[in-house]
Amino acid sequence: MFNDLATDGPEPVRRCDLLILGAGPAGITLAVETSRMMPGMDIVLAEAGSLARPGPDELRLYDGESTGDSVYHISGTSSHWGGWYKQLDDIDLDHRPEAGSLGWPLDAGELKPHYRPAAEWLELGSSDFNIAGLDPDTASHLLDFNDSKWFTNRLFRISPPTRFGECYRQEIETGERIECILNAAAVSYTYAAGACTKSPSPACTAGNSACEPTGS
Repeated sequence: MFNDLATDGPEPVRRCDLLILGAGPAGITLAVETSRMMPGMDIVLAEAGSLARPGPDELRLYDGESTGDSVYHISGTSSHWGGWYKQLDDIDLDHRPEAGSLGWPLDAGELKPHYRPAAEWLELGSSDFNIAGLDPDTASHLLDFNDSKWFTNRLFRISPPTRFGECYRQEIETGERIECILNAAAVSYTYAAGACTKSPSPACTAGNSACEPTGS
């Protein structure tokens, strides 16, 4: 179900089992998958934007320094991406200080079991990214990099592209105990001893007081 702080007004303190910030590809996937696997879990999906693309008031949330790309409305960056996908290489996960990358606490092998469900979510039609599996006619168009130290061929898959807010909106509306709260930007956290001891407090972008999910 959807609730909108900008039109429905603030609600009392909202307690939940799982609070997810952002209804982009990651947030929607996490909410729906968790609902499927654990139907009894009470899930709040807090989105800073709305069902529509952001207007001037919503765009104020972009003020300040950012190290990534984000869009404040349901769908997130999937509302404007092109839909080209490839598997991550080892170097994408490595700690590379010279490139400003801290790396990830996992390796490419740990990701392999998850490429198939990811391909389903992204409507790719296949999770096979192996060049060797191409049909002979397609393979004949590849450049020969067999003796190159610097270049190689990589297979991309192309989605429709998938707009998560449009494609999975019905599952959010009908999902077992999923509440998507719109116009709810996280504005504060409480930390102690290096850990978050209090959940974020979403506030309506119009300036109203807000509910405060206090679950995990």
